[in-house]
Amino acid sequence: MTNFYAAHLSKIEVVVKTYPDICEGVFVEKVVQDSPAHFGGVWHDDVIVECDGQAFWGMIWDKTGNHVQLGLVRKVEGLAERVNLTLAVQEKNPNELNSWPLPEHRMAVVDSLR
Repeated sequence: MTNFYAAHLSKIEVVVKTYPDICEGVFVEKVVQDSPAHFGGVWHDDVIVECDGQAFWGMIWDKTGNHVQLGLVRKVEGLAERVNLTLAVQEKNPNELNSWPLPEHRMAVVDSLR
C-alpha cells in the first residue's frame, strides 16, 4: 500500500482522474494471496479511504487481532464505485510492510578519530 504522500506522480495522476473527489487515502499496489485483504475482497488498485468510519491514515495500528470495516473506492467498468468490507487485522513483521528492498546493514571499523 502507498499513501498519497509517498506515491509516484504517475499513480496519483491515475487516482485523480479516476476518483476526482478523493484527496486522501491509501492506494493498494498489491494484495497478498491468501491474506485477510485477499479473502475480504480488497483488489489491486483499490483506494482505502476509511477504517471503522474514520479517515484511514494510521487507524489500523492498534487493531491487531480484531475485525475492521474498510471503506474504499475502486474502478468497476470505468466508473468509481464505493465498497465497504470487513477484514481481520493480522500482525506483520516490519520487514514485510515495505514494498521496496530494505538496505543491508553495514558496519565499518574505525581505527582512530582525528
